[in-house]
Formats: sequence, C-alpha cells, structure tokens
Amino acid sequence: METTCCCQFLRPSSYARNGAYHRLEAGVSCALTDSAKHALGAHHRDWVEIHFIGGGTQVRRYDDRAPEADERVDLYNPGGFQNALGDFADVRLTSAPPGR
Repeated sequence: METTCCCQFLRPSSYARNGAYHRLEAGVSCALTDSAKHALGAHHRDWVEIHFIGGGTQVRRYDDRAPEADERVDLYNPGGFQNALGDFADVRLTSAPPGR
C-alpha cells in the first residue's frame, strides 16, 4: 500500500525523545497519524519508505504516534525543519535497511 502524506519534521513533544512505541532516534524514527497508519496498514516498529515529491528518499521506523487527524508522517530530526525535503511525500511500507 502507498499513500501521499503531509510531512513535518519535529513536534515539540518529541524533544524528550520518548516515542509511543520506542525511544526516538534522530534520522531513524518517525511518527504516523492514525489515518496514515491505517492507509499504510502499518504496525509500530514497521519501516516506511518516504519519497519526497521534490526529490529524495528516506527510510524511517514507525516509533511514535502523531496526534493530528490527517494522513501525516512526522520525522524526528532534532535539527528542525529541513526545507530541501519539502512538505509532501509518497509513503509505503518497506523492509528495514541493512544493519537495522
């Protein structure tokens, strides 16, 4: 399954690095809203591949729940919002990257 989601890059509640399902890791963790989770058929600790509409791809582990109602992926990037990645992405389930 694949869905197009709005992507954000750091929620204030993430500063404590405690995700709903796993301790958050910079560059690894993401949060999904319930609607994005259902659209993807995801379960906590699944891996998602995020293809940014403006270019670029990241693979992230679903470690946290985002509270918004829309289909959304929040990326745990302690450095803050990354303008180069854009706001929207195509997201699908994938396997863990090598070494994970």
